[in-house]
Order: sequence, then C-alpha cells, then structure tokens
Amino acid sequence: MRDSLTPTADRTCVAGCDENRCRCGASPGAERARRRRTLGARLLGVALVMALASGTAAIPRDPAATATGASAAATGDTERANAQEKAIRFVERATRTVERAAGKVDEGLRDALRRAVDEVDVQAASTARTPSPLLARGLTRLRDAVEHAEGLDAQVRLAISSFEYERSRVAAAEKAAAEQAAAEQAAAEQAAAEQAAAEQAAAQAAAEQAAAEQAAAEQAAADRAAAAKAARDTVTAAPQGATSSPAPAAPSQSIQEIGEATLRSLPGNGGVSLSWDDPGLSGHLGGVWKGNTSTILVNASRLAGQPSKTKDVIRHEMAHIYQGRLMAAHGMSWSQIDGLLAGAFGSNASEKVADCVAIRFGASWVNYTSDCSGGDKQAWVDALIGGYLP
Repeated sequence: MRDSLTPTADRTCVAGCDENRCRCGASPGAERARRRRTLGARLLGVALVMALASGTAAIPRDPAATATGASAAATGDTERANAQEKAIRFVERATRTVERAAGKVDEGLRDALRRAVDEVDVQAASTARTPSPLLARGLTRLRDAVEHAEGLDAQVRLAISSFEYERSRVAAAEKAAAEQAAAEQAAAEQAAAEQAAAEQAAAQAAAEQAAAEQAAAEQAAADRAAAAKAARDTVTAAPQGATSSPAPAAPSQSIQEIGEATLRSLPGNGGVSLSWDDPGLSGHLGGVWKGNTSTILVNASRLAGQPSKTKDVIRHEMAHIYQGRLMAAHGMSWSQIDGLLAGAFGSNASEKVADCVAIRFGASWVNYTSDCSGGDKQAWVDALIGGYLP
C-alpha cells in the first residue's frame, strides 16, 4: 500500500506515524505538482481509504476472537461506509473551496487546506496499521479547514462587495461634484454674457444719446446762424458815424411800448425783459449788470421823446445779454471775455462790440465806436448773435 504514496524522493517523514500527526516536508517541485491535483486524484485517495479499510478487515485475527469479530464486522462495514461518504463529501467541498478561492484567498490558507487534504490521504494509506480514531480526527480537521476556508472566502467576497459599493459611491459623488461644478461654470458664463450684453446695450444707448445731443447742438447752431443771417438780411444798417437820432416817433406810442417792440424784434429775446428807471442806472441811458442774461435797464426819463435813441440803446444792451450768455456757457468772467474781444476791438472792447451789434440791427446812434469793418470784428458780431465763440 506504500506504493500509492508520493515517492520518498518527494516526501520525507521526519517523525514516526503514531498517535501524533506526521510532519512531512516536500520539495518545491513536489509542492507545485501537488497543487495541480484534480478532483479525480482526491477521489482516488478516498477509494484508497476504502481499500485500506477493507484490507484491515482481512488481516488474520486470533481464532479465539473469530466469533466476537463476526458480530463486529457489520459495525466495521457501516463505519467504513460512513467514513467513505464523509471523505468524499469533504474532499469535494475542499476542492470546490480551493477552486473558488483561487486568486481570492491568501496563498498560505490554500497551502494549509491542501496540507490537510494530504494528511487525510496519508492517514488513509496508513489505516492498515493506524487506529480508526486517527482517521476520524483527520476528517474532522479537514472539515474544519474547509469550513474555515469557506468562511474566509465569504469574508473576501463581502469585502470585495463592500469595496465595489464604496467605489461606486465615490464615483457617484465625484460625478455629482463634476456636474455641479459644470452647472456653476455654465451659470457664471451666462451671467458674464448677460452682463456683457447689458454693458454693450448701455454703451450703445450712450452713443445714441451723444449722437442725438450732437445733432441737437448742430441744429441749434444752424438755427442761430440762420437767425443771424436773417437779421443781417432784413435789418438795414444806418450810415457809419451817425451821431443824431431820426425824427421823434409819433406821440401816439409811448417810450415803453417802443422799447418793448424793439426788444421783441431782436433775435434771442426769449426770457429777456426791460426794467425802466432802475436806480442802478445812475444817470446812464441803459445798462445790464455784468453777466446778467435776463434784464435790460432803460432810463425812460432821459429817453423821453426820443424813440429812435431808445431803440438804439436797447439794441446796444441786447449785445451785453448775448455776452453774458457766452460767459455762462463757457464759464468765463467779464474780464476774460473782454480780453478775447480786445484782440479785435482794442480797449473797452465789450462796449465797442455792443455798438457793432447795435449797428448790425440798424442803430443810427452809437456812443463808443462806429468802426465795425474788418473780418475779425464781424466774426465777433456773428458769434455774439449766434451764441458761440469765433
């Protein structure tokens, strides 16, 4: 029966096979060959157990115990049959566990399981000279090893399932975070686009408003120029250097009425009124407070009975109203604008340019100058009437 065991070149017992287990060492080549055993080889070992059990029953016994052995034979056959069935079941379970655990259970565990199966084989081979309790203990150890391997295999499977679940949960969390980041990025881009569109619309509206204002300014300038031209074309200038007024107006019309009619005939008279016999005149025929753009002071007492001179005074003072408007439009003082006028009119330029404006409107009486010839002087007359700097 020794011939069924692995040759001694591959297996070497280092202890006797008594009540203790055999501790056998195997070479690396034999270990690899043993790992490649199939289910059929293990079943062959089970068959060997049965053969050994049968051989044990055939060993010659004492003739005196023949009668007693006959009654125990049936019990021995039953035990051997049970042992055979258990061995087959445990070997099958061990084989399935090893196959299922391949690549999943620790190598040391698989080695321990295989060693347990091999020990059962060795004990089965030694049944002829080993008490039956040894076989029972071997089967018990094999069963425990199989159950332990199965338990570990279940734990490995549970750990793998837990790992897969955690990995899927982490992947889902990462996907949700990526989607949220993408949504936030899209919202930010949309907000930026809306802001850019709003800024573009505001810039376009500002450009349209500026264009409208420019067009309005150009239209106003054109209207003023047209008014100035109309004044030049419709007003007949009096001879230069005239020092006296024409004949008095008809007594049916008062000085105040003549003055009011003259004011309303001049361009840009809107918002301008006449103040008669203002104490601030201090004896002057007429006047305008420096920078004022709404009131002309007229001395009705001194101009009584002189309607023509009254018209000329109002024409002269209206030029100072134009001057005040330019000062306000450009943030200038009286002395500053007078300095600009001095380039064309010399000293006392504000009064001289007012005389030239009055002459443009048809005045025959002036007090400061009657020399309005020259392009620079006429440019200033046009500018005052038109409301712009030349």
